[in-house]
Amino acid sequence: MRAGFQNGEPMIAPEEYWIGRGEDVIGIDALGPDARQAPTYEAIASVICREGFRNVLDVGCNVTALASFLEKIGFKGYYCGMDSNIHAVNYGRSIGREVVNENISSLPWPTILFDCVVVKDVIEHLESLYLLRHAFQASKRCAIISFFIVPTSGPQVIEQTEQGYYHNRYNNDDLIRIAEECGFKLNTVMDTPETSGAPNRVYVFLKP
Repeated sequence: MRAGFQNGEPMIAPEEYWIGRGEDVIGIDALGPDARQAPTYEAIASVICREGFRNVLDVGCNVTALASFLEKIGFKGYYCGMDSNIHAVNYGRSIGREVVNENISSLPWPTILFDCVVVKDVIEHLESLYLLRHAFQASKRCAIISFFIVPTSGPQVIEQTEQGYYHNRYNNDDLIRIAEECGFKLNTVMDTPETSGAPNRVYVFLKP
């Protein structure tokens, strides 16, 4: 992937940046009932349990915090995490979780579908929404997509921060269209508060 330039300076492609980060990516602060992202994890977990999904693929799972929140509310199904960062993968495995070292564009189960595929805080690190097709294609019932940089319906603004994120290089209308092309309909949109002051936005797509 070519990183490109901004203001005459070379930019690091977000995916390369994310994969290359060190152990600081291990977001232990995402765990526990008082975690900064607890409202978002709780909202996602509640949908999974309410719908009775038996298996979940967590794309970009980081420290498998979602699994912790699912367990807290009694989820007894199968959980599999996926992350491109080996430090996150090793952490998840160290606490007994099933985690694979892959990324959203190379799902290793082309013929195995999950009841629910969760993609939380991943798209902000990518160049576009289009890799989400792989996540939709891996789900037979539901896809839950969460953003910490909320999509808009305005024009795309391509801006990269020092942290390697793209701002609004995706669009709300494109998200809905891609989901529908993959056979999903938007069911619910939830805004969950976080300590930063800006909400996360959670989209729940279901197959009719």
